[in-house]
Amino acid sequence: MKRLVAVVLMVALVLSLSVTAFALKSPQGEGVHKVHIINGKGGKVETKVLENGEYIYYKVNTYGKDGKFTGWKIYVFENRKIAVLGDHYKLGEGETLASNEIHLYPLTDLIVVATYDNEEPEFQIGQNGEVTSPQTGDTVAWCMAGVMLVTLAGMLVVGKKRFA
Repeated sequence: MKRLVAVVLMVALVLSLSVTAFALKSPQGEGVHKVHIINGKGGKVETKVLENGEYIYYKVNTYGKDGKFTGWKIYVFENRKIAVLGDHYKLGEGETLASNEIHLYPLTDLIVVATYDNEEPEFQIGQNGEVTSPQTGDTVAWCMAGVMLVTLAGMLVVGKKRFA
């Protein structure tokens, strides 16, 4: 009986690893804009939340790990189309998208991508509206499942020796 309960509990624990939470986007106040910044291939996504009138300052190295910096690409978050200067964002005085440092004043939610050697890094927009880099797998869940299965096998072996 104990072995049956142990097996049922172990299976329940393994299956619970696959349960995901689906949450709605957090409500935002008026005049609040999210800016997602991706710096090169494999670069982690930084998200900044700015009030109206606030700006974000960002600087990249002229030569990065991905090659020579060739400019910024800015997209509107909702439809991932190229953002228009003046309609979707403003830049600091005298700055262009080719500048390695920018003062960006967002007028809507934006995705800002630093390109190197004219190659744009890949990014995805997740179900909850967050920008992510491509998934590489859920190794933690697989490791936990493996540990649980090894524990289950150990319990069965110990249980057999005990009752023999």
